[in-house]
Amino acid sequence: MKRSFILLATIVTTLFLGIFIGISGLRMLGHMRSTTSRELSQDALYVAEAGVEKAVFELRSNIDWIGEVAVGDPIPGFEQVEVRLDRNDPQTAVGYYTIKLGKEPYSDAAWIIIPLRIEGRSAHPSQEAVRILDVEIRAQSPSAFFVFTLGDIHVGSGANIGSNMLGRDIYLEVSDTVPPEMQGISVDGDVVYLRNLIGDLNDPAIQISGEVYQGDPVTFVGVDISRYRNIAQNGGAYIDGDFRYQGNINRQELNAPNGVVFINGDVEIEGNVTEPMLIVAGGDIHIIGDVEYQANGSHIQLGLFSGNDIVIDETAPGIDGDLALEALVIADGGVLRAEGGKGTQGTLDFKGAISVRGAEGVRTVIDLNVFRQRNYEYDQMLFLDPQIPFMSYIADLRKWEVVGSPDVFTSEQR
Repeated sequence: MKRSFILLATIVTTLFLGIFIGISGLRMLGHMRSTTSRELSQDALYVAEAGVEKAVFELRSNIDWIGEVAVGDPIPGFEQVEVRLDRNDPQTAVGYYTIKLGKEPYSDAAWIIIPLRIEGRSAHPSQEAVRILDVEIRAQSPSAFFVFTLGDIHVGSGANIGSNMLGRDIYLEVSDTVPPEMQGISVDGDVVYLRNLIGDLNDPAIQISGEVYQGDPVTFVGVDISRYRNIAQNGGAYIDGDFRYQGNINRQELNAPNGVVFINGDVEIEGNVTEPMLIVAGGDIHIIGDVEYQANGSHIQLGLFSGNDIVIDETAPGIDGDLALEALVIADGGVLRAEGGKGTQGTLDFKGAISVRGAEGVRTVIDLNVFRQRNYEYDQMLFLDPQIPFMSYIADLRKWEVVGSPDVFTSEQR
């Protein structure tokens, strides 16, 4: 009897332990599967975010990047793009993203809004997680504004600005130390300030034809030095070191078949522009004389893109103190300024558009008060009919939203 009881107790204990171990194993397996699903879902989200970054990058290089795509269709060349931890090792693939046009692009004030749907998929051999992001990217050419900056702008008496301007703090400063006929400030367009507008809009000396309003924060257009160095080394002209040039500005004279000249240093330049060109400097660009378009039957445009400042040298104006400058100027690391004492030169005639990032401690990002009279004419063809080769554009994320809950599929379900 005692042996029978011991045997029964052993069987019951063994059965209980077996059930307990089985349940524990199932729980552990379920936990492992749940952990794997969460990790795959996170991978899919990371991959989708990589797709967002890629879309912003592409739009900064080409505002027409999406092409003629129907809503819901993938952007050509951006379907199932593999993302790796090590780009040289296929075994480190994390997943794949596909970029689709989410909705028709639309306009919002001066901006183009591009809705995209980005699908991220994990790269697990037996399970696949999918995450979807709906994003809106705000894009525009810097030439849509006559003046575009993230720094402060002091606009003084004698300034005639031919179109829209955008800046952080905008100061409209009427001087009472000059004759009344020279006190005027004229803006033929909108004034968009990101933080503050300082000035008496009721002052009759201040004339603004457009609207005055506070705009949303925005990223600067930037000068991608690596990109332009690569373009110049592959079909353009690459100059390693400082460069001084006086003469006709065209592809033949500068030995730049694709129209891009990159200088790994400072540039000094003056001359007649005879065809669309882009000159990019890693350092400063110095204007040492007139830079003007020479009409030859086709539309001519010049881009002067600096990694630092754009400077009008003190000796640049002619004997009469006047200077002409035609270009789209972008100063990524600093300001646009003229050297010399205030009011010591005659007239500056500028035609084009200006984008400057600004710098800490700088009072104003555009300091051209060396010239007693400053005439600014906006070249709307820079925006309406752009000809500058390999332009750069403004693009930043306006909206970011995860769509639905994460989906995980096994290899059989796929």
